[in-house]
Amino acid sequence: MRKFIYIVLFMVSSVYAAYLRDIPITVHQPDGSVIECYATGDEYYNWLHDKDGYTIIQSQSDGYYYYAERDGELLKPSQYRMNEINPGSFGFEKWLKISVRMLKERRNNWFRDTEGRDAPSSGVVNNLNIFVRFADEYEFVTPRSYYDQPYNREEGPSLKHYFRELSYDTLTVNTPHYPVCDLSTNISYQDSLPRSYYQPYNEISNPDGYQGGDNGDDRRFREHTLLKSAIEFIQSEIPDTLVVDSDGDGYVDNTSFLISGSPGGWASLLWPHRWSLYTDFDGDGVGHDVYINGKAVDAYNFNLAGDPTYFNVGTLCHEFGHSLGAPDLYHYSYDGRVPMGGWDLMEANSDPPQYMSAFMKWKYCNWIAECPIIESTGSYTLNPAQSPDNNCFRINSPYTDDEHFILEYRKKEGMYEVGTPGYDSGLLVYRINTVVGNGNADGPPDEVYVYRPGGTLSSNGDISRAPFNQSSGRREFNDSTIPSCFLTNGEPGGVNIIDIGYADNTIQFTYQTLSLFSDITNITDEGDGDGVLNPGDDATLQIFISNPLPNYDVNNVTGVLSTVEENVIIYNGEIPFEDLTIDNPEDSAIVNVTFLPDAPLGDIPFTLQITAEYEENGSEFDYSVEYHFNVAISLNQTGFPYGTTDQVRTSPAVIDINGDGIQEIIFGEDIGLLHVLGPTGVELPGFPFNLGG
Repeated sequence: MRKFIYIVLFMVSSVYAAYLRDIPITVHQPDGSVIECYATGDEYYNWLHDKDGYTIIQSQSDGYYYYAERDGELLKPSQYRMNEINPGSFGFEKWLKISVRMLKERRNNWFRDTEGRDAPSSGVVNNLNIFVRFADEYEFVTPRSYYDQPYNREEGPSLKHYFRELSYDTLTVNTPHYPVCDLSTNISYQDSLPRSYYQPYNEISNPDGYQGGDNGDDRRFREHTLLKSAIEFIQSEIPDTLVVDSDGDGYVDNTSFLISGSPGGWASLLWPHRWSLYTDFDGDGVGHDVYINGKAVDAYNFNLAGDPTYFNVGTLCHEFGHSLGAPDLYHYSYDGRVPMGGWDLMEANSDPPQYMSAFMKWKYCNWIAECPIIESTGSYTLNPAQSPDNNCFRINSPYTDDEHFILEYRKKEGMYEVGTPGYDSGLLVYRINTVVGNGNADGPPDEVYVYRPGGTLSSNGDISRAPFNQSSGRREFNDSTIPSCFLTNGEPGGVNIIDIGYADNTIQFTYQTLSLFSDITNITDEGDGDGVLNPGDDATLQIFISNPLPNYDVNNVTGVLSTVEENVIIYNGEIPFEDLTIDNPEDSAIVNVTFLPDAPLGDIPFTLQITAEYEENGSEFDYSVEYHFNVAISLNQTGFPYGTTDQVRTSPAVIDINGDGIQEIIFGEDIGLLHVLGPTGVELPGFPFNLGG
């Protein structure tokens, strides 16, 4: 039986560390020919593809790289080697991957026997870092001082400086390096086996590699044995007085391994990751058999040292974020959706890295004690995320107990936050779904989603323009703005934020508990009466308005309907609605409209400006909101266009075929079907009639 191996890769990006996309890489065919291609993926699943997105895969039987094709839920090499054909002309699918179910299974198997112990998020954590090289490699030639800087540089950027700032001076991460040497030189643990032993098996190119895939026992045992040997090599150098278990749970807080060498064309084990050293080496059925100062080694970070564009502070911080318990916020299905993007370290980080969001600091790291819940109308002020105080608010959706909104002020200032997307500082609003689990790995639905212009259930929109501020003109956020405050299912969220101010030392906004709902609920065609609006028709629009949560009376409710289209006449656009009371929270009104003969076809935009007054907790407030509607204008009539199964090559005949005084439409299709339609597109009884071709 043939076996095939997926090409797994380690390459780097100066922008994203968690998920790499379109990274240039060079591989070699067995005949010595060179292939220039690209890598995309993460430690759970990664693949090669050409510049156009066509996946390539290496054959187990001959070692050549082929364009990939589906094999059930998996992939297999096709008969066509890379660069021998134009894959688009042969019907190959772009961005071909294994099924979503298999992707999730790979990720779940990765964590199958781990217990998810996290390093402490406060106090002093000693992150033990061990340098490792392989039997066929020379000693590190770059001095230890070069590698120490991304970990320990006091003035930053560094792992230590970043988490000290991110935690508001509550967490210090020290990284002592082993084997011990002077910073002007470098030494490492040298394994007894070559680098190829820790790369996937291939019958032709790597017969000594590990078998069973990336989730197999062979890969796990080889990796864990390597790390066990490295720890045992340096154990005697670690002072007995060094605190390696600051939270007293019996486990080393965190261990890091810095592996030598530049990445090759495929090296899944040699991909940066966080894992658990759980292998049962002594056979007692317990596992966790490696100790430092009497504490079991469990969680560790596996990093690569060979490429300075990858070995950077951003990568180290993302991986250590996992050590603190923070989950990934990108989708493991690699569906192209971007829930948080560069607004959170745990989805896409720059170098130096930007912050985690306030929600992640609160839930997973305990650096924010609470996000106060806003429950009443008023003006509110936020400090930037750099401040330990008054740095977030929470607003609950009135329509569901499972979702709420977090507001924080992200200011492009300082060493790390200058790396946030786009050019603006401002108010960031994101949605929290409390029932989908931790993080966004299985999304959608997502635990955390940031609102941005153009963002919908089906479109990413422009995440670089997510911040709201007065300078950008984006000063409101509610059910009728773009973006709207839609919930996970696309339904209205019921939040109304107005008067968002300038992004200054602080940012201000006003929250209103009142959030009215309005829509056009009925359109009556007063022209030809067929229910389809055409140029030249008169129409009536029924405007509906309601207070979905009638906790108080809403008075002096007025609407003004307008359009920018000059070929539309609105006759009674000023609408005096009835008061929306607790007992009667709904009203509607009829507006008469004429669409002139020159009215354009397509959607004609209308704007409804609503103003009102309400009283809350003894104070009176003015309310104002805009709603936007479209009314479709076409040349169609009811029942048309009419769908056919084949071509219609001749003009239809229009006659009264049955003598009822109403003309019918008669036409035939190439396949021999004769149609007779009434004026509303309904076939007469007995039709269509098959003429036999």
